[in-house]
Amino acid sequence: MSLTIAVLSQKGGTGKTTTVRSLHDVLERVGLDVLSIDADPQGNLSDYFDVDPEAQPTLGEVLAGQARAVDAVHGPVIPANLGLAEAELVLAGKIGREVTLRNALRDVKRRHDVILIDCPPSLGLLTVNALVASSHAML
Repeated sequence: MSLTIAVLSQKGGTGKTTTVRSLHDVLERVGLDVLSIDADPQGNLSDYFDVDPEAQPTLGEVLAGQARAVDAVHGPVIPANLGLAEAELVLAGKIGREVTLRNALRDVKRRHDVILIDCPPSLGLLTVNALVASSHAML
């Protein structure tokens, strides 16, 4: 199983995405297999990894139960777009909503040494899911 780290802060502009990008690059350079997950509907981490904005599936489809996480991996990232905000609304009415990401990542965790999760600037369901799915958190 991989080490999973959620990078979070309630405030925007604190360097969450930059931290994930930098950690991803450094860990990859030392020979680890790293997967980053963009859990922010703004999709800035996805942009960094040059993921096509129309790429499908994304984390939104994974959380909505429409796709498997292993199918949503695009290069070194599971991307996000504004559709992730809709998926968060779908999660709100779901039983066990806080463990959705953890359950979805079971197969993915077996394939990578480290998983980094870039959280949105809030303490909503996306961040709660990231924390539940993670073994560590950076605040």
